[in-house]
Amino acid sequence: LDLRDLATGLKISERYRTTESVERVFIENREFTFLFAEGDTLTFMDVENYEQLPVPREVVGDSAVYLQDGMKVDIALYD
Repeated sequence: LDLRDLATGLKISERYRTTESVERVFIENREFTFLFAEGDTLTFMDVENYEQLPVPREVVGDSAVYLQDGMKVDIALYD
């Protein structure tokens, strides 16, 4: 089973026995608009409440090159 640490972004492979359980997390998908890139930070705006969300470029990865000003994107939020 491949897992990704939501805090650090690191991906790990784990093996579990059928008797073991894994904690389920709640992830909320929301629509944002890409505003701008500044250094290693990408800034998005929540389309519902206009709050800005700074995201480290490494979280988005290579896909960041396709972002354009005003582009609508879905972001999965945890906690």
